[in-house]
Amino acid sequence: FELNHTERFIKETKMLKTTNLFFIGSSMLLNFILIFFLGGNVESFSLKRPNRRFSFTGKQQIRNDLTYKEKIDSIGGDNFLSSQGLIDIRDMGSRNAMMDEESYTKIVWWDLFKSASSPTVLPNVQSSTLNSMKDDNGPLHSYDILQRDIKVDANKYMTGLSSESIPRLSAWHTLLDLDEKSKLPQSETEKQSQTSINEAASLKRVEEAVVLKAEVNEPVSLKEYLLKGTKLDEKHEAAVVELWNIVKNKGTMRHLNEENIRTVQEALRIAYIALWGRKTARSLEVAINRATGIAAVLGELNASIEVVLAGILHEVFADLRFASQLKLESSSIEGSGVKLQPDEESIALLSDKFGQEVTQLAEKYTRLPRFLAQKTEYTPWQSENQVQMLVLQAEDYSVLYIRLADRLHTLRVLRKLPLEDEEQLKIAQEALFVYAPLAHKMGVMKVKGELEDLSFKVLDPDTFLLTRYTQTAANKAYHDAAEKVQEIISTDPLLRSQNATFRLTYRIKDKYQLYLKMQRKNLRSPNDVRDALGLRIIVDIPQPKSKQQAKGRKTEVDVEEEARLAEEHEKRGRDICYYLVERLRHMPGWEPSKHGFKDYILGAKENGYQSLHQYVRNLALGTNVEVQVRTKEMHLMAELGGAAHWFYKDLIYRKEVAESKIYRIAWRSPQQMAAKSRADLLGMAKKQIQAARVIVYLEDNSTVMNLKKGSTALDAAFTIHTDVGLSTVTIRLNGEPVPFDRVLKTGDVVSVDCAAVTSTPTDSGIVSGAVEQQSRSRVITAKLAWLGMVRTTQAQATLRK
Repeated sequence: FELNHTERFIKETKMLKTTNLFFIGSSMLLNFILIFFLGGNVESFSLKRPNRRFSFTGKQQIRNDLTYKEKIDSIGGDNFLSSQGLIDIRDMGSRNAMMDEESYTKIVWWDLFKSASSPTVLPNVQSSTLNSMKDDNGPLHSYDILQRDIKVDANKYMTGLSSESIPRLSAWHTLLDLDEKSKLPQSETEKQSQTSINEAASLKRVEEAVVLKAEVNEPVSLKEYLLKGTKLDEKHEAAVVELWNIVKNKGTMRHLNEENIRTVQEALRIAYIALWGRKTARSLEVAINRATGIAAVLGELNASIEVVLAGILHEVFADLRFASQLKLESSSIEGSGVKLQPDEESIALLSDKFGQEVTQLAEKYTRLPRFLAQKTEYTPWQSENQVQMLVLQAEDYSVLYIRLADRLHTLRVLRKLPLEDEEQLKIAQEALFVYAPLAHKMGVMKVKGELEDLSFKVLDPDTFLLTRYTQTAANKAYHDAAEKVQEIISTDPLLRSQNATFRLTYRIKDKYQLYLKMQRKNLRSPNDVRDALGLRIIVDIPQPKSKQQAKGRKTEVDVEEEARLAEEHEKRGRDICYYLVERLRHMPGWEPSKHGFKDYILGAKENGYQSLHQYVRNLALGTNVEVQVRTKEMHLMAELGGAAHWFYKDLIYRKEVAESKIYRIAWRSPQQMAAKSRADLLGMAKKQIQAARVIVYLEDNSTVMNLKKGSTALDAAFTIHTDVGLSTVTIRLNGEPVPFDRVLKTGDVVSVDCAAVTSTPTDSGIVSGAVEQQSRSRVITAKLAWLGMVRTTQAQATLRK
C-alpha cells in the first residue's frame, strides 16, 4: 500500500523503505493489529491506491465488508447492482479494486440496516422510511433522508443495537464523519463541493416532484397561474420552498428585504410551473434545478436582484418567445413543420410582475450564442474565437455573468448528471478553454478559479489530487501571515503617520494554476511552487493638490508645480513600499526566502508592470508566501493596462494568439490600456470587434471562424481548408444556398458542399495506404472569376497560386 495520509508521512515512509524493509513491515503489522483490536475508536491513516476514488478509513469492519461475498446477494444480486450503477465487489479483487465512495457507503449502510431488528432501534427514522429501504424494487432511494436523520444521533443508537451490529454502526458513523474531523481547512472549491452535497437532499426531493409524473399530479399551467391566480397545491408549494432554501443564504440573497424575498420566491414558483417535467437539452439536468443553481451562483457573485431574476426566468421567457405554450419535447418539434408563435400575453404579464429590465435581460440572454460543447480538444484559436463571439453578441454586460453562473453550476453538479464520460469531458473542456478565460477578462476571479479546478478534476483527476494538500497548507499559512501584516500596518508609527490607506488582499493559487506552474517550471511537486499563496498590499496615498487646483483655477505656470507634486507623490509611494517590505522580512515566525526579493519598481517589466515581490517562509509550516507591495497606480496598470494579468497569462500559455492582429484588435487598443473598469474593457472590445471582424459558425454549431469585416461566403470555405475552398460546389448560410460573393454577417451558420473525391485506381483496382493518400484528390472547381469574390489574403493567395 501507498501511505498517503500526509506528505510528511509519505516522505518518512519512503526513507524507511530504503533503509530498513523489516521495520516497515513491522510498523504496518502493528498498525493493523491496533486497528483490529480497537475497531471504531481508532481514526487511523488512509490506505489508498493512486487511482482509487475512495480511501478506506482503517476500520477493520469496513475492510471485512469488502470481502463478504453474501453482501451483494442480500441486496438483490447483479440485477440490483446494474440498476443502481454499483460495482460487484465479488469481482473487485478484495481491497485492490476501485469503488465509488457513495456506492460503497450505500452497501455498508444497507448491511447496517439489515442488522436492525425493528424500526424502534433507530427512533428518529420514520417506519415508512425503513420500509422503503426494505423494498426490493428500490431499497436505496431514501438514502439521503436516512443519512441526514441518522448521522445526528448515531451515538444514541449504540445502546439499542446488538453487540454484533455495534461495530457496523460505528464503522458507518465514522465513514460519514471521519473526514470532517481530520481534514485540514478546505479550499473554496472543496467547500463548494461540500455545500453541493448538503443541498443534494433538497434537490432530490424537487426532482422527485418534477420528474416522477406518474406518482405526482402536475402543477397548474402557467396560463392558469398568471391569468386566474390558481394556487399550487401543498406538495408543489413545498418543493418551491425547498428551492428558496437552496438560494436564500448565497451572498447578497442573505440581505434582501421582505419585498425582494417575495419577488425571488415568486420567480422560483413561476419557473417551477413553466419548467415542470423538463430536462435541459445538453446536460440532461432537471431544468428547475439549473435555474435554481444559476440563482445561487449569481447570489454568491453579489449580482443585482434584476440579474438574479433574469437568471431564474430566462428559460421561461425563451419558451414563451420561441416555443409558445406547447409542451412538446424539442425532438418532436424539430422537423415537424409546426410553426410556434410567441405567447405575448404571458410575456406581458411577467413583465408587469417583474419589470421591463428583467424581461429585457432574460430575452437578451436567450440571444447569446449557445455552443454545443462538441469538442474534446480546443486549440488556442478556437478558444479565443469563441470568447470573442460571446463578447460580440452580448447585448448587455450582465448576461455574461448569467452565462458564467450557468456553466459554473453545471460543473458543480456534472458528476451527478446522467451523461456519458465523453460528454462530461466535452463540457469540462468548454468551461476550461472558453468560460474560464472569459471570467479572467471580466475580473470574476472566484468563478475563473472554480471553473478551472472543477474542469481539471474531470479532465485529470489523478493530478488534481496531487495539488490538494498544497492548497490546504497555503490556506493555513494565510491566516497567520494576514494577522502579522495587519499588526504591522496598524501599529507601525511611520506607516500610521503617512495618512495612507493599505488594502490587503490574497489569493491561494488554484489547483489548475499550480499544475500549469509545475509544468512550466519543470517542478516535481506542487510544494515546490513558491507562490501557492500570494498576499498583496496596495498602498493608496492621497495626492496633494496645488493651491490653484484647490481654487478651481489652472494656468500654464501651474503645470510645473503639478508635475513636481506628482513626482513627489510617486516617490513617497515607492518609499512606503520599500519600507513595508523591510518590515515584512522581520515578521515574528517568518523569515525571508533565499533569493526571494524581486524589484519590479526599479526594474519594471517591458509591459509596464511595477511591484515589489518578497517571498517569506513560515518557520512552523515551511510554507512560502509571495507578498506583493505596490501603489494604487501600479495596481491599476497591473489589472487593466498593458501589464494586465490575463494578458500576461495569454502571452505565456498561448503566445501565438496573444501576439496576433486579431487579438490586438479585440483587447489591446490604446483606449483599453486606459480603461478604468472591466465593463469598459469588454465594452470597448465589443465595439472594436464589431468594426473590424465578422464571426460565424460551422454547421456543427461549435467551430467558430473569425474573419475580417466584409468577408464573403467563399472566404469562409477557404478558411475551413484550402482544399474545401478550391472544390466548393454549394455554400449554404443558415440552411439556405447563397451566392459565393454573399457578404457574411456575425452569427451566420456556414455549410459547404464540395465536389466528389476521385481516386486513381492501381492495376489491381485497389488503392491502399500511402498510395491512396497520393492518388485520391478532390475535383478542383475553382475559377479565375472567384478572385473577385474573396476578400481575405489567404483565399486570394490560394486562388492566384
